[in-house]
Amino acid sequence: MNAVRENYSVYQCAEGEVRAFSERLYYLRLLLSAVGEVPSEQLLAAHVRQAHRQRGGDREWLERAAREIAALLKHDYERLMTVLYAIEAG
Repeated sequence: MNAVRENYSVYQCAEGEVRAFSERLYYLRLLLSAVGEVPSEQLLAAHVRQAHRQRGGDREWLERAAREIAALLKHDYERLMTVLYAIEAG
């Protein structure tokens, strides 16, 4: 069986692009369900920390993101706390 390897180009977004993209938080579910070398909880936490910085330390956005994550993980307390602690530690 031959393994298929895909190549992806990754580009850094400008601050305005990050702000626009992160305004609606629906995509957090996709990050949480990501499968790869990095645990999805750590991926999500790193994204939230970076987006929060790119949004100029917008506390209201951070609180909305935390509420969205809490709703997504309402039945998995351990994962929820892992994400929230990782966000706080950053």
